Amino acid sequence: MKKMAVALLLCAGFFTSADAQLRTALTGGINSSSVPGNSSPQWDSLDYKYSSRTGFHVGILAETHLFNSNTLYFQTGMSYINKGRKFSTQLDSSVSGITKVTGSQFVNYMEMPLNIVFKKDLGKKSRFIIGAGPYVSFLFSGRESTSVYFDNGSVQASENTSLKVPRSSGKYKNVDFGVNALAGVEFGQLFLTANYSKGLSDFYTANTNTGSFKNQVIGATIGVFLNKDKKREAKKKDRDGDGVPDLEDECPKLKGSALAKGCPDQDNDGVPDKDDNCPNLAGAAKRNGCPAPDTDQDGVNDDEDKCVDVKGVKENNGCPEIDKQLRSEIDRYAKRIQFKYKSSALTKKSKEVLDGIVKILNENTYLHVLIEGYTSSDGRNHMKISQSRAESVKEYLELNGIKAERLKAVGFGDTNPLNGNNTEAERAANRRVELKVTSN
Repeated sequence: MKKMAVALLLCAGFFTSADAQLRTALTGGINSSSVPGNSSPQWDSLDYKYSSRTGFHVGILAETHLFNSNTLYFQTGMSYINKGRKFSTQLDSSVSGITKVTGSQFVNYMEMPLNIVFKKDLGKKSRFIIGAGPYVSFLFSGRESTSVYFDNGSVQASENTSLKVPRSSGKYKNVDFGVNALAGVEFGQLFLTANYSKGLSDFYTANTNTGSFKNQVIGATIGVFLNKDKKREAKKKDRDGDGVPDLEDECPKLKGSALAKGCPDQDNDGVPDKDDNCPNLAGAAKRNGCPAPDTDQDGVNDDEDKCVDVKGVKENNGCPEIDKQLRSEIDRYAKRIQFKYKSSALTKKSKEVLDGIVKILNENTYLHVLIEGYTSSDGRNHMKISQSRAESVKEYLELNGIKAERLKAVGFGDTNPLNGNNTEAERAANRRVELKVTSN
């Protein structure tokens, strides 16, 4: 037991000094161990009935956060734990003079779990715990004993405590491994868990046959952490009471808002007052906390206003709604712009019509124009000619002072005819452009 205490103290010292974020605990509890399954053919010459061993475990636990999470942890440590079983059988004394045989296979390990543990808050100071993982055990000590009871009242006892030997028949392995699981509740620095473990390897090699010799343990653990979960405490600590944990609070001693990362923010625009050039007006970070300007005072900020200098409406992105009469006037002008067969040159009369459109566009600088060119169905190269006609109109408007960004020219060939293209007059009407105006 002295060796066990020294080992645990060394582990405690190592875990405590290894990492400032590491949390350590002292643990202990009771457990019931067994070796379930059928061990026959008999591991010796008798057929036994088996029972569990009641024992204890005591040790050191260490945990750290996984993936920077406050709910997921990695736990390891080192525990001294009792495992093994008892066995007995009743015999016919008239045959051998023996009434019964009792015995035990007691093995004690230094066990290291490697668990992933999930913790969920149940309240301010309590958390539900559940976890699982593999474990590896190192044989620390053990006792194999047998007592033979004779009908004359005498007892013949034998005991072997030298179990740590190289693997061979009738011997015990120095290393065991398996899986384990736990579930329980944590109250501050105190925790209670139910534990289960199952060996995946035979801890014993029988003389006559391998059989099945896998440890199984059910137990309960109580533990107390020696230090606080600093990371979790920091995550929850909120000295200024503004609802932003100190860990995330850029102004941990001044009450602020979540939008401003815990710093004071009078206008609640997400820009801390210390960085806000307009602390009493809600604005944007890219303007140092000041609101966006609205040059034309139409209620649409310049950032979103497609007609910054002309008062408009929100529904039209800050541009004015186009007056029906103005749209009708432009349509009337457009119908008088026509082209000769296979030509994109503007006639003198068409130029006079376009001069009227230039006047309207100069008076309404927010207007944009889509110029659509069309041809009649006769002839060839309809798309090329229609595009050329639209470009002719655009070029004329640009030459007369209309900015190019307000104009767009597209040719549509002989699509969308105004009539059946049956007479020369109808075909002449289809050699046209249409002007579609928008306010942005």
